[in-house]
Amino acid sequence: MRKSDSYALASLVSLASSACGMTAYTGRPQSPDCRSVYEGTYMGLFMYDYRADGTPPTTGSDSFSLTIQVKCGAVAEDMAMLDVTYAQASHPYFGCQGGCTPSDGSALLPATIPSKSGGGVSVTFPNGVLLMTGNEEGQLRVTEGGRILSGARTVSSIAWGAANPNTGSDFPGQTGRVMTNATRWVLKKSAP
Repeated sequence: MRKSDSYALASLVSLASSACGMTAYTGRPQSPDCRSVYEGTYMGLFMYDYRADGTPPTTGSDSFSLTIQVKCGAVAEDMAMLDVTYAQASHPYFGCQGGCTPSDGSALLPATIPSKSGGGVSVTFPNGVLLMTGNEEGQLRVTEGGRILSGARTVSSIAWGAANPNTGSDFPGQTGRVMTNATRWVLKKSAP
């Protein structure tokens, strides 16, 4: 991850933690009257470009799969705050290949669709790795009924980022391989 992307990820962390004055998943009971079209399970891919050391160095593209379950936490004004209660990531960097309960996780999504509001998804895995989508206004795409969530890199921001603030490592956490561009992500609702 480039230094500017690491800075952008740190900014996203700060923004997500203060969004709407609400906190991410903490194991608190869900409000019985909180309803959202987003509740359910989403599965999808996070795509990226990389550079690998060698003689000569090589470049390529790759992806990892992510599954998350979200439950309504609160709906305020034009945003819905959902708690990420389960995650499974195929890449070993996240330490959650068999599935896990995130130590923190939230999805801040538009309450009404379509919407031009910003928003996105963040998951902190038990190993300390934070995965966040970019959340500039207009960067998040949501299809009718919240069935597909997606985002892509813009000129001024990353599509997504992943880092472990405890160890200072950046995705993909492999010696000799560096992510050069977090290009896009897409999550499709697979179950209510």
